[in-house]
Amino acid sequence: MIQRLTSGLLGVLLMGVAATAQTLTVTPGPLSKGQSIQIKYEDPANAGGTITVLIDDGALPAPGVVEVVIQLDSDGKGSATWVVPDWVSASFNAPKVKEQVRAIQ
Repeated sequence: MIQRLTSGLLGVLLMGVAATAQTLTVTPGPLSKGQSIQIKYEDPANAGGTITVLIDDGALPAPGVVEVVIQLDSDGKGSATWVVPDWVSASFNAPKVKEQVRAIQ
């Protein structure tokens, strides 16, 4: 009985986590200097909120960093346009998602 109850609770918790998963979508493939791209973010648990995407060029010791603020709608979805600078690559970081790196041609 306890095992069945525990399994049921675990299933409900896992479904809740899956339903509120965050996603970051950046134009796929290599980017080009001057190209206008879409950065999309989805987080149903943060509907109506704002998030900040940090984009950096990976240069050391002091990387160039750009902040792009995205307003999320009532479904937790939002997007912003960003113009690709004269960098070698760009790393995109947002809350609760894996970093995405794109080469710049």
